Amino acid sequence: MPEVLGEAGVYFDPENPDDIAAAIRALIESPALRGRHGRLAFERAQQFCWCRCADETFSFLRGRADRTISLDQPRSAASADISLP
Repeated sequence: MPEVLGEAGVYFDPENPDDIAAAIRALIESPALRGRHGRLAFERAQQFCWCRCADETFSFLRGRADRTISLDQPRSAASADISLP
């Protein structure tokens, strides 16, 4: 998942056993590769925190709930010609 690991991951085709094996083999056989990816993964992990995750999740859910509530309410004559995104 590049959106999570960024440059810190060793990527492979999850449906290709040979590709999976090659990625694992590369990590086993290369202390330098393990070290590099370990450092990158640690640095990447510092960009995430549970507090921000919770805040962003609840903000998203609150926005969706507000939008759902406003869409469920009957439109008044004054707002009938307003288009929603």
